[in-house]
Amino acid sequence: MKILVLILLFQLIFYGCKGQSSQMDIKVPSADDFYNTIHDPLNSPSSCNDGLFSGSSRTRINDSSPDELLPAGLNPVQAHDKLCSSSGLQVSKKMRHVFSNFDASKSSVRHYDHVAPLDGMTIGMGHWPQNEVGKFFQDMDKHALAKNQFMKRAIESFMGDESSISLRQCELSLGGSACTKENITKLLSSTIFNKEYMKKHYSKNCRGNDRRGFCTQSKPNMYKQLPWLAPVLKRGLRDKAVTRWQLDFYKRDVIASGESQALKSGLGKTKEAILLLSSLDSSGSSWARYIGKSRSRGYVDINGKKYDWFKPEGINNPTTDEIHSWRLLLAYRYYNFKKGQRRHGCKRRIRTRQAHLYCNYMKDSWNKLWPDAPLGKDSCEPIRSRITESQCSKLKPVTKSPCQKP
Repeated sequence: MKILVLILLFQLIFYGCKGQSSQMDIKVPSADDFYNTIHDPLNSPSSCNDGLFSGSSRTRINDSSPDELLPAGLNPVQAHDKLCSSSGLQVSKKMRHVFSNFDASKSSVRHYDHVAPLDGMTIGMGHWPQNEVGKFFQDMDKHALAKNQFMKRAIESFMGDESSISLRQCELSLGGSACTKENITKLLSSTIFNKEYMKKHYSKNCRGNDRRGFCTQSKPNMYKQLPWLAPVLKRGLRDKAVTRWQLDFYKRDVIASGESQALKSGLGKTKEAILLLSSLDSSGSSWARYIGKSRSRGYVDINGKKYDWFKPEGINNPTTDEIHSWRLLLAYRYYNFKKGQRRHGCKRRIRTRQAHLYCNYMKDSWNKLWPDAPLGKDSCEPIRSRITESQCSKLKPVTKSPCQKP
């Protein structure tokens, strides 16, 4: 009951934000303002001023170790290349390829401080949706340094010099208790770091996203029900120790699974195989597992037609490279076929990272060996017709780090 009252009160202050005096002129942020805020980490949301509703006050704290905060709105590779060794990040060649591909378009940015209202709430470089946010914090809970730093940054979000959370908002989030470090720590421990709480309230995604990315369902809707969480994440996920943990979690949770299926399928640990199978896994883990079993099954079924996993079409005595290229083609076509089954068939929009993958890793081989290979099922247009040279010219390959010594 206390949590319900807390949520209702917090929604009232965040979305109503109306003063008790008719002389108070308080600006209420529009939905568009709010949406722009979560996509622009440099801007803070408009909020009621401190002390409008009570005579209480809070002790402001100095933001500790500001040099241990990474720049807002970057992915780990961008932060590393901007700050080099002072970023505190180590980025392998494999991960440079991963972020170059997964971050190929503005709509799919893999920023460490990403927060959006999609599906209720979507966070971080892995775009973990609401039903996986609990898993995100359960893993952080196992890494003491990352958790301690996140808690410190969260407290700064409520009490720091740069805090956008008003005193009254802080108090309401704490059920009327004083805005202190101890009470803020209890709030975080009882919500996002509480496995049972997250399972009970946010084990499912919010349904019905509108064109601006807001979920229209009232609950479960973490963005609306825990409105303090967005500014906390905006700051907490920029801490260097937290970002190091998040990068490791991203490797384990997103990339390792695709890498495992690539090995199982016989595609191996080549960068293009890892990128393709990771895309399959992030879009539908069953799709990645299907390709993973291709070597033992011996074929890939696309719209009822079975393609031999070991015998590339039109080639006698194929080389190892030709077999590898053929298998990548089947996995690529299977991915786009399954995407088309969900919506628009052969006419579906091709994701930028799929175009990037084709242009920078597959194009030359496929155009030479199978120039008319369709995007998905046999009746679809050839891949090279759907992804043109003009498009490819805009999708740049991976660059070397400027931090590398000559």
